[in-house]
Amino acid sequence: MNFTYTPLERPRQLAGKSLYTVEEAVEAFKKAVDLDAEADPTTVHYDFNEYGMKAWQTPARPNRRTALIVDPPDGRIPPLTAEAEKRRAAAAGAVRNADVSTYPGLFTRCIIGYNGWPRAPVNYQGETQFVQTPGYVLQIAQANQDVRIIPLDGRSHLPQNMRTWSGDARGHFEGNTLVIESTNFNDQRDWRGSTTGLHLIERYTRVDPNILRYEFTLDDPTTWTRSWTVENPMPRIQAPIYEGECHETNYGIINVVTGLQIREKEGIGPNGRADVYRDEDVR
Repeated sequence: MNFTYTPLERPRQLAGKSLYTVEEAVEAFKKAVDLDAEADPTTVHYDFNEYGMKAWQTPARPNRRTALIVDPPDGRIPPLTAEAEKRRAAAAGAVRNADVSTYPGLFTRCIIGYNGWPRAPVNYQGETQFVQTPGYVLQIAQANQDVRIIPLDGRSHLPQNMRTWSGDARGHFEGNTLVIESTNFNDQRDWRGSTTGLHLIERYTRVDPNILRYEFTLDDPTTWTRSWTVENPMPRIQAPIYEGECHETNYGIINVVTGLQIREKEGIGPNGRADVYRDEDVR
């Protein structure tokens, strides 16, 4: 599983501090674990504690790192390029005027789980099962039942005109490390603003009978000013992979439509401004 209490980016108040002391790491972990207990029950849709899923039960444990990003050294995602800034501004405008049946994320729409790979840490459904067969490695994710088939025979990537949601993966072993290189991403995936030019390299190393070190490096010169790398230990769990039961009539879509209908009655557009509401904002 890839759940963790370590943030992806280093908090700005910890600039220059790559590692906690042991005491600081334990204290930060305790605060993260106890967040649910401090939540206002009148505003929380549901609480995992209701189902006996206490945060303390997770195999994730205190980590001395202050961020999962290990490169750049400041533990932050590199700045966007000028081109990426323009894309982000255009995308923000598109969302404000979007058809509500198409603009929610790919996970909400049950296309792929949490935007496919790389597997950035999530708070639930972060489990992945590995199956190794002659010539292939399969990754079966609990989120949306994604299945990733990775050839190990050295074959070339697909032609550039063939693109998939999770990219075209090719793998090989370097000692006891499984290295996976992915290209040919779909232009509609938009993983943190990246484009079809994204080049992803992942490394899985078994450093302990119960720990898999997961590292991934993202390089997209049209999006970030430099490549960046994340490292996250993945604890082994014995629980099976469960069916995610994802379907497009879930609460996400229903709540989006309901919210826009309420705003329509109030004369307020999706971007919160009463003077820019348009009929086509609700279909």
